[in-house]
Amino acid sequence: MIGLFKKNKVLFSGIAFLILVCGFLILHEVQGGVGRQRSEVGKGLKAMECRLATMTYNIGTVAGDNISFSRVIEVISKDGVPDLLILQEVQDEKEACNIAKNLGLKYYVFDTYSLVKTGGGLAIISSNPLSNPAIHYIKACGHAVFAAEMMLNEKRFLVCSVHLEPVGPFERVNKQVQLSWKKAFSLLRTEITKETPRTRGVNEIMAWIQSRQCARVIIGGDFNTVPFSTAIRRMGSQYDDVLWPTLDYITGSYSKVSLPIKPRIDYIFHSPDIKCSSASVGKEGGGDHYPVRAVLNIS
Repeated sequence: MIGLFKKNKVLFSGIAFLILVCGFLILHEVQGGVGRQRSEVGKGLKAMECRLATMTYNIGTVAGDNISFSRVIEVISKDGVPDLLILQEVQDEKEACNIAKNLGLKYYVFDTYSLVKTGGGLAIISSNPLSNPAIHYIKACGHAVFAAEMMLNEKRFLVCSVHLEPVGPFERVNKQVQLSWKKAFSLLRTEITKETPRTRGVNEIMAWIQSRQCARVIIGGDFNTVPFSTAIRRMGSQYDDVLWPTLDYITGSYSKVSLPIKPRIDYIFHSPDIKCSSASVGKEGGGDHYPVRAVLNIS
């Protein structure tokens, strides 16, 4: 047993570190969640609610390959066509338009984040009217947040699609990111304990969203970092993660990693006045990512 520990010192040390950090953060979040639940008591009867099926999905790949269009449609519609679809790495406006038409969704907006690469774009597709689209290029990392206003139940919502700078670079073999346990725990420690380009990107995104002066916000995207990271904790200080607390909170949404444990890097956040009745990470993706789906209850 001692020999086994010596041979896998990095692995065991990393696991111990992860357990301690996660334990502390879970306790902190549970206490905060109890406080939020208690604040809801005594509000009186709720107004009539409508359900908004929402999905975020990065349809690109790390190798730059295009997923077949039919496969994209198949993955999105597998459990029913969402009312609100938030996409990353859309090739162009034509692709966004064709996705909307094939899904039977009337409204879409698109913009390209050409500071990153040619042919990369963010899209929002909806069964409800969209207006006032705007894109903000994130100075901290060169990626972008794209937003549009959506009207629902005579209320204005700000819907955002986010793509943050990835961790790396990494060696790729057979279109898969090669990552050792030692490197994985080193990256995990950095993401959880230090300010990173993703943390700075989130700070910039939150300030930009606040400038739009919309109380009801839905944010979906590829944040390229794991739960409990400084970036995701910063998001959680103001918005709710649809997967918290569920078993899918740490379920992997990015498949192209050599390790058996896959990271979750895709998220849907919403302002606290919006409630989530169900959420999950998809089991099929066609490319590198699995979609995240949620049902939001809008009063």
